[in-house]
Amino acid sequence: MMPYNVIVVGGSVGGLNTAFHAAEHGAEVLVVDRKKQIGIPIRCAEGVTSKVLKDNNIPPLPELIASEIKKVKMVTPKGRELALDLKHHKGYVLNRDKFEEYLAQRCEKRGVQFMLNSPVVGYDQSSIVLKNGKILDAKVIVGADGISSRVGKWAGIDTDLDSHNYAKCVQYYARDDSFKDGTVEILWQHRCSPSGYAWVFSKGGDAANVGLGIPGDAVFNARRLLDSFILERCPDAERISLTSGRVPLARPIEHPVRDNVLLVGDAARYAMAHTGGGIATALLSGRIAGEVIADHVKYGTPLSWYETRIKGAIYKKLHRCYNMKRKILEEDWIDEHYWYGRLMVSMHRLFPGIVERYAFSRIRY
Repeated sequence: MMPYNVIVVGGSVGGLNTAFHAAEHGAEVLVVDRKKQIGIPIRCAEGVTSKVLKDNNIPPLPELIASEIKKVKMVTPKGRELALDLKHHKGYVLNRDKFEEYLAQRCEKRGVQFMLNSPVVGYDQSSIVLKNGKILDAKVIVGADGISSRVGKWAGIDTDLDSHNYAKCVQYYARDDSFKDGTVEILWQHRCSPSGYAWVFSKGGDAANVGLGIPGDAVFNARRLLDSFILERCPDAERISLTSGRVPLARPIEHPVRDNVLLVGDAARYAMAHTGGGIATALLSGRIAGEVIADHVKYGTPLSWYETRIKGAIYKKLHRCYNMKRKILEEDWIDEHYWYGRLMVSMHRLFPGIVERYAFSRIRY
């Protein structure tokens, strides 16, 4: 056995931020991941607000930012459009692979060790078992292994998700002259994304993430729907790469701590259910987890403090997002509230700072 203070299973955003903050406060940390390279594959539309980066002391370095979001365009199920030109608040579309590389590099500067290409196949109290048979021992084990966390399940936390509580998402990285630099498009319940939404997130110049998400229990094939959408939206687009994955759209796990195991990010269902966005909440849960873990290692304070702090920080918002998701899926709900969007656009002409602050708060945490 190899002893560590902390083993983080999963080297994506939540796991990396957990490792960084635990190490920054004095813990000895190992990150274990099945991936061969941090940041690959990319599995999201990559959008964040500038405040999310600021809250986590992450500078908007040019290599991390693909495009600054200057305009948000939304289309209702009946085809009515709403557009908001941002004047005071910034949003970014990341280079997610470079972003995660940056998070890993700052972990290494704090002494965090990495063990990649190392699938975890088992757990026994204070140990994890790797596919190659190696056993690793730690005081604290963090499940940052994504939706339906196996680490959480092995520890006795119910991480199973019904198919109606997650989304099947698929996305092309594509190039086309029709993509507008700095613009994010969201098309609610488009005919190619029934009970979900499609998106076009500019990555600068003629590049964009073009994707869609549909409920997990939908009978449709998400890849075929995306192919139909991209043929309609940008028929001449060059499809460079394809990614897919599942996103939790459920209420957060009620008790994300069990014995010496705690869950962060998607493993604890911290994505915002009405949009599927999870970068901000993964970073936040990682920071809180890292601080609590370090205090536990150094002073013996209970890991249950993580549950107390994370619930106070985001659970109210996450439950509100879940209720909003249920309303959005109701037939005609978005179009019935189109007037509210028009009102917000009109108010934006007079009070842009106030409206943008309110709008960004709806998609942050």
